[in-house]
Amino acid sequence: MIAIAGFCALVPNAAHAACTSPAKGEGAIEWFTADQKFKYCDNTNWVVIGTGGSWVVSGSDIYYTTDMVGINRSNPAVMLDVGGSVRIGDNSVTCNTAREGAIRYSSVNTVDFCDGTSWKSFSGITPSTCPTTEYTTPGSYTYTVTAGCTNLILESYGAGGGGGWASYAGGGGGSSRIEYPASTIVSLGGGGGGGGGDAGGPGGGGGGGYGKKLMTLSVGNVLNIYVGQGGQNGCSNNGGAGGNPSGGTLGNSSNGGNSTYGGGGGGDGGYRGGTSTYGGGGGGGDGVDNNGSTTTYGGAGGADVAYLCGTSTYGGPCGGSKSGGGGGYGIGDVALQGSGGNSSAGGTAAGGGTGTGGAPASACNRGGDGKVVIRPQQ
Repeated sequence: MIAIAGFCALVPNAAHAACTSPAKGEGAIEWFTADQKFKYCDNTNWVVIGTGGSWVVSGSDIYYTTDMVGINRSNPAVMLDVGGSVRIGDNSVTCNTAREGAIRYSSVNTVDFCDGTSWKSFSGITPSTCPTTEYTTPGSYTYTVTAGCTNLILESYGAGGGGGWASYAGGGGGSSRIEYPASTIVSLGGGGGGGGGDAGGPGGGGGGGYGKKLMTLSVGNVLNIYVGQGGQNGCSNNGGAGGNPSGGTLGNSSNGGNSTYGGGGGGDGGYRGGTSTYGGGGGGGDGVDNNGSTTTYGGAGGADVAYLCGTSTYGGPCGGSKSGGGGGYGIGDVALQGSGGNSSAGGTAAGGGTGTGGAPASACNRGGDGKVVIRPQQ
């Protein structure tokens, strides 16, 4: 061990008394008791040895304020470039926004990262643990959120409206929806409107709408799911029934029945279609105004081309010179409208869905059913 009880000077040339307090020449090394540091004279100032101007000491913290740091690297390429293994541990700090992005090796032998709120294990990020789930058969279901499946895309596709047949109108398509919590709609595809009855040329049903919602949920949360049924085409002696859930009754010497989530029923000849809130409006029968058939998110019900169509607040109007049902609309972060039907075909579903409107070509057939898709966010 070498003890320096004063100062020593490294003098490549003649020393100059360039530093003050104390006055020493260039190359001199001095121990500063007040700072508890060695410093050298650079011909102008006393500089701390081994730190340069970029290292900063603050209490027990030491940090580098500019450029990059290399450990076993002479030319670091990133902010911290280590030429070897790095060991991390767990100092039991709380994960918060200030520590977002931190990594630790926990006491339970997992490698974790801080997401700004809590520590999450890298081992839990496995896309294959969260498969895409599709519901394509009309009815009601539940989906329980599991580990690894908390960040989800929720897609709802409405069903197509039924087409008219001769003088008899088609029923509206049923809506598809996802609720969380129960009774709160987060994603919905409205049903397509029913085609109008017209002895001179009935109309096709409207295509179903589309709604997409991105949500972050918790393990154990339960989603309620409802898949809409296609509206029924007009039949030989009556209008078509509205598609489920709880679709409106068919018109048989009467107006079509009303619904909330299902399609409005199609009117018999001389009678209007039923109303709905989320499903498609029922088509009106031959020889009658159908403006009493209303819907909020479904497609408007079609009508005899010489009479008034049904109406929709957000869905599409009747198409094809009034005879075709309108396209349904959606609820969610993204909402798309289906296409309206016309005198020869049903409208296409929004978002590539299966809820195509029924063509006015055969009695009692149905428009395409809706579906619900739940998949992980990428």
